[in-house]
Amino acid sequence: FFLFMMVLGIYVSDVRIGNSPFVLTRNEINAPIFNQANYLNFIQDGMGLNVLLRNYWMVIHPPVLFLGFASTLIPFAYAFAGIRTRNYGGWIKPLMPWALFGACVLGAGIMMGGKWAYESLSFGGYWAWDPVENASLVPWLILIAGIHTMLIYKATGRSLRASFLFSFLSFSFVLYSTFLTRTGILGDASVHAFTEAGSAINIMIKIFLFSFTGLGLFLFFRHYKNIPAIHTEEATNSREFWMFIGSIVFFLSAIFIITITSIPVYNKIPVLKDMIVKFYGGPMAMPEDPEFLYNKVMVLVGFILGMLTAIAQYFKYKKSDGKTVLKNIAPPTLIAALLTTLIAIVYPFTFYKHGAGFLIAIYMAFFAAVYAVVANAMYIFTAQKGRIKLAGGSIAHAGFALMIAGMLISSSNK
Repeated sequence: FFLFMMVLGIYVSDVRIGNSPFVLTRNEINAPIFNQANYLNFIQDGMGLNVLLRNYWMVIHPPVLFLGFASTLIPFAYAFAGIRTRNYGGWIKPLMPWALFGACVLGAGIMMGGKWAYESLSFGGYWAWDPVENASLVPWLILIAGIHTMLIYKATGRSLRASFLFSFLSFSFVLYSTFLTRTGILGDASVHAFTEAGSAINIMIKIFLFSFTGLGLFLFFRHYKNIPAIHTEEATNSREFWMFIGSIVFFLSAIFIITITSIPVYNKIPVLKDMIVKFYGGPMAMPEDPEFLYNKVMVLVGFILGMLTAIAQYFKYKKSDGKTVLKNIAPPTLIAALLTTLIAIVYPFTFYKHGAGFLIAIYMAFFAAVYAVVANAMYIFTAQKGRIKLAGGSIAHAGFALMIAGMLISSSNK
């Protein structure tokens, strides 16, 4: 309905709702050239597509990314149906393939955008913490958090409430990213942002955002007590405990990113705007060095996630023997430490811009990434006996960690 309204292009009083694809330029722009009957003879072919957009990755990046965005509606729909039918746990199993599909496609779309930025834009790299980049990353982070809580529920019956919340929020933040990009609220803060689409479109986007987000959160909190939950604490030597910690880290990192990204939004909210002006003496500005602000937090997030990705799978669900876990993780720990030391000697990081402390943090995150690659690779051949069909999680973890390691190497030697 909302998409149909956006392309309807009708007027209600003096307010235009949507933009019809069939309108004529002469009816939209008051220019002298249109006063001449043969004005078409004066219109020559333009210069073509912007040079920055003439790139293979730009051709494929948007449709893949938008497919990933659209796929987040599926977890929302399943969670909504689960609450409405009071079949609180039955939606997890049929949703899992779709959730994995959405995470895969959305992640691939984000990486394609990074490739395009690396080749075409003036970012100086594949990622610049641009607000629109951030807006695409946040739903993916929350979706990944949700996938892990769903796995916990399937194995132990825990974390069902978190699965509901993450399923609702992943799609809600896709809508919020639409709000950020299409309403022009980011202004000059992003090279991706559109110009303002008009008051009617802005109102429709806000209605769309608040309708879905409000409905999902309303149902979640209304049925919160009815959603089954195990009220005893997880054992700290269990896999689900560390998986849940990892999900929380993903979620909190998403909240941190979107909180900083949304600074231009705060200046537009009437109540907040007055408070900000009173406190700061003017509009709230983006941090002086936003890239470093994001990096110094996310490098810590990378370290935590790398360590959890390496170690958590060596635990069993519900309870594990601590001595057995230590025995199993000792070889990958030693190998990762040796590899990290060797790489640091042969190819040392030279990013001294923010001091020795930040450089040490980069090395810590790099060790965690190497550790995750080694530990997951060894887990495939030890615990899973080389059975690739069972190794989907380990392969995904190793690939994610390998990507983080590559990012740290390339970014730390600019």
